[in-house]
Amino acid sequence: MLGWKLFLRAVTLLIENLGDALRVSAVPYLVLIAATVIVGPPEVDPTLPETGGEEAAIAAMAGGVWALPLLVLNLVVTLWVTVAWHRYVLLGETPTGWLPPMRGPEMLGYLWRSILIGLLVGLAIIGITIPLGALAVAIPVLVPLVPVVGLFLGALVFYRLAVSLPARAIGRQMGFGEAMEATRGHTGTVAALAVITVGFFLLLQLPTAIEGSLGLITIVYQGVVGWIGLLVGVSTLTALYGVVVEGRSVE
Repeated sequence: MLGWKLFLRAVTLLIENLGDALRVSAVPYLVLIAATVIVGPPEVDPTLPETGGEEAAIAAMAGGVWALPLLVLNLVVTLWVTVAWHRYVLLGETPTGWLPPMRGPEMLGYLWRSILIGLLVGLAIIGITIPLGALAVAIPVLVPLVPVVGLFLGALVFYRLAVSLPARAIGRQMGFGEAMEATRGHTGTVAALAVITVGFFLLLQLPTAIEGSLGLITIVYQGVVGWIGLLVGVSTLTALYGVVVEGRSVE
C-alpha cells in the first residue's frame, strides 16, 4: 500500500536525519515552548467563587492579551520549520548552524496557499455534509456517517491540493490544477495517508486528552509531540510530492 509506505518513509526520514532535523527546528521550537511556559495558563485563586470575581477577570484578560502573540509566534515557528524541512529533504539544503534561514517570501507564499487550501477543503466539506445532513433527517441511521464522510472528503481534497505546498517551499509555482493532475489516480493513496496521519496525530494527543491539565509537564509534552507531529506531517507531504510530482522512489 503506497499510502502506508509514504508514511513509513516520512518517519524514516525523521529518524535517519534526526541531527539535521534538530538543527532545522530545535531552537525555534524551544523558544516557542519557553514562551508558552513563561506565559502559562492564567492562574486563578482557587478560593474564588466559581462565578468568578475581579481577580479571575484580570487573570482571564491577561491570558487573552498573551494569547495573540503566542498564536503569531506559533505560526511563525511552524512556517519557518516547515519551509526549512521541505528544502532540506527536497533540495538537500543542509543547515550550517542551529538556526535555519528564515525565507520570508516562501513562508508567506506557503501561508497564503495553506489558507486557500483550507478554504477549499471547508467548501468541500460543507458541500457534501449539507445534502447528506438533509438525507440523514429522513434516514436517521445515516447521521453518524455525515461527519465521517465530510472529514474523509476534506482529507482527500487537502492531500490532492497540498502537494503544491512543498513546491512553494522550494520556490516552484504549482497551481491547484497542476496539483490535482499530479495526484490523479492516487485517490486510494491519499485516502490511506489521510487516515494514517490523522490516527497518528490523535494517538500523540491522547495522553494530554486523558490528563486534561495545562501544567508545566503537559505544556512541554505538547511542545514535543507538536514538534514530532509537525515534522512527520511535513515529511509525509514531502514524500508524497517527491513520488507523484518528481517521480522519486518511495523506498
